[in-house]
Amino acid sequence: MRHATVPSRPQGRLVFFINMLKSTYNIEINALWYNALLFSSEMNAFNNEEEMSELASKAARKVKQTFNTLFKDPSIKYLVNNITDEGEKDLSCCPEQILAFALPFSVADNDLIGPALAEIEDKLNLSF
Repeated sequence: MRHATVPSRPQGRLVFFINMLKSTYNIEINALWYNALLFSSEMNAFNNEEEMSELASKAARKVKQTFNTLFKDPSIKYLVNNITDEGEKDLSCCPEQILAFALPFSVADNDLIGPALAEIEDKLNLSF
């Protein structure tokens, strides 16, 4: 997994954070982006902006197709946590994955939801 390096000269925290984000494709960012596109599509349809609604809907379909191609891995029952620019996959089970299922529009395919949630609960549920 790629780790961010500390810049040689001081930069603002936001610039440093954005540079870190550019190196990976995170599951939660993709899930939020998919939901933003579909929300935009619905709002545009509500306001009779059919062309804009269709553009957002088309982009959302492409995001979902790409998401389910990239973030599925046959070696695990849950989703890949993130992917670097070089194609390295972080296969750790993290709670952020729940956003792929729990938001109003699920970016993950339906056939993955049950097994993934069971695996996430099994790996992340701690009893005290």
